[in-house]
Amino acid sequence: MTNYIAYYRVSTKKQSLGLDAQKDIINTYVTNAGGTIVSEYQEKESGKDVHGESRLSNRPILIGALNECKRLGATLIVAKVDRLTRDIEDGAHIYKNFNVQFCDHPDISPLELGIFLGMAQQEREFISQRTKQGMAKSTKQAGNPHLTIKTEDGLSLIERNHELIKKNRKARADSAMVNVKAYAAIKYMNGTLREKADYLNKNGFVTTNNKTWHPTSVSRLIDRYEETADVA
Repeated sequence: MTNYIAYYRVSTKKQSLGLDAQKDIINTYVTNAGGTIVSEYQEKESGKDVHGESRLSNRPILIGALNECKRLGATLIVAKVDRLTRDIEDGAHIYKNFNVQFCDHPDISPLELGIFLGMAQQEREFISQRTKQGMAKSTKQAGNPHLTIKTEDGLSLIERNHELIKKNRKARADSAMVNVKAYAAIKYMNGTLREKADYLNKNGFVTTNNKTWHPTSVSRLIDRYEETADVA
């Protein structure tokens, strides 16, 4: 019989999977698996960036749950991948060093986890950008309530700025996901940079510039993502 430690995370921002829904999903999963929930941890996390250190430093409840998992030899169970974290580095570290079960993806592979975490991290960054842009827009409009200068296509300056922001955001998202998928594919590989580059090229991965991988570009990719934080 597997012993589980349930972890629930609710954020300060509106989300689609609240506390009650997470509990229902986990309880159903554990019952069907014939396991036992030996402990439960609930955390309210703001999602704010913690500059210069791991985001886990802002997650004391999660750290406590992981430490108890290690002490009891139990499995941490989470209703949904992004309820564990929206940070690819922290998520990869936890998955590598602890027994973790996701109810929405019970047989998830390291590659799939990297993709899901990368998408969650990108969405978190978009939310942060939208919040900052909304605040800036409110301040600007408050100081200039009658600002209606039009561009050549009939849009106001504010509307045109929003169009450019959306285009740039999509381009950054597409570029980031290319790197996320490539990094997830080689994260647990042994071998030289040349061998990793050959593996990416043979399996259809390309760089953000739509070019083939080389040892130098693989090295830069690894340097970008491989500052994984240690859990206390």
